[in-house]
Amino acid sequence: MRLHDRTDHGLRVLLHLAALPEPRPQPAEALARAFSLSPTSLAKVIQGLAAHGFVATVPGRHGGVRLSRDPAGLRLGEVVRALEPMALAPCFAGDTTCPFDGGCGLAPALDEAWQAFLAALDQRTLADVARATRPPAAGAP
Repeated sequence: MRLHDRTDHGLRVLLHLAALPEPRPQPAEALARAFSLSPTSLAKVIQGLAAHGFVATVPGRHGGVRLSRDPAGLRLGEVVRALEPMALAPCFAGDTTCPFDGGCGLAPALDEAWQAFLAALDQRTLADVARATRPPAAGAP
């Protein structure tokens, strides 16, 4: 399984913010450079994170993006559930063109695997992974 880019970037932005030695708003331009993303792509990532209450944007000259929740209370599974489209197969998205529709054993197996994946992520918080992450390099946002 592979996470969509927006989910991956969202997790990395959260991790970056949680791993900062001093929590302060990070300029979006600096985050875009740090993750080699276009400002437009990063804006979409931040918009998704903000819509789910994971980050807040701070306007003004010294503004930027900051965590809006305590990393110790933010489970990785919660973030992935919020950001990742769950359609592992077309039938999960309501595609009814499958000849096995209604009589397939694959969908329950895929759903079980997805739930196990999320359960494993629920065992860790953003603070857990931030502790195991090197602080951003000097000069990074």
